[in-house]
Amino acid sequence: PLGIVVSPFGDRVLAVSGFGNDVLVFDYDPAAATPLSNRRTLDYITDRTALPGVPVRVQRGSLAGLVLIPENQHIRRVQFSAGAVTDLGRYSFGEGNGAIPGAIGVQP
Repeated sequence: PLGIVVSPFGDRVLAVSGFGNDVLVFDYDPAAATPLSNRRTLDYITDRTALPGVPVRVQRGSLAGLVLIPENQHIRRVQFSAGAVTDLGRYSFGEGNGAIPGAIGVQP
């Protein structure tokens, strides 16, 4: 995986796959014999990820639990909530090479 992000609610984990162009969701229970289980693909509201990068999770304030994943032409937004992971879709900076995000960071 390019990156692994744990839900602030402690019940889900995202793994971003660069080779599979996919976001995988796992149920997480640290007390279970197998803490990560029920692997599945994120339910996308748009197309699957395209050349994803390293995910970043917002950890404070009203956006806590938001995950930003840079892609070839977009930033995908994924939201953790208690018991769920929701694809919020993609945000585009426009067309052409100048609009390719490449990487992303979050200022505290």
